[in-house]
Amino acid sequence: MADDSSLQLLPVHRFSHQIKNQSISFQVIQLDKSFFLWVGTGEAAELSHLCLAVQNNYQRTPIASTLFSNSTNSYSNALSQRLAKKTGKQVFLSYNIPADDPDLHQDIQLRIFEELTVAPESF
Repeated sequence: MADDSSLQLLPVHRFSHQIKNQSISFQVIQLDKSFFLWVGTGEAAELSHLCLAVQNNYQRTPIASTLFSNSTNSYSNALSQRLAKKTGKQVFLSYNIPADDPDLHQDIQLRIFEELTVAPESF
């Protein structure tokens, strides 16, 4: 059994924001040359959708793919591509917000990019 000093925890950055009377929670887990971003509401902490976006040498737009999902929300692929392009990192995104309010999605995206500007070391 390894001693506690040999265990290294992954850096985690949490933030939240009130958007349209909803508490939206965000959690960023830093990985090696990548990060995992979870977005959801406070009352439904779930992992119901996961996509991945990666930069490549052949296209300007990062490639994105849904790894699993219980909905047809394509917004998360586009957001993961924007994050991959902005950070130059591989992005795992679990976006657990209902697809019925486009303005909410825009506000969430603005909040993520605001946090990326304020705390880039957390991504």
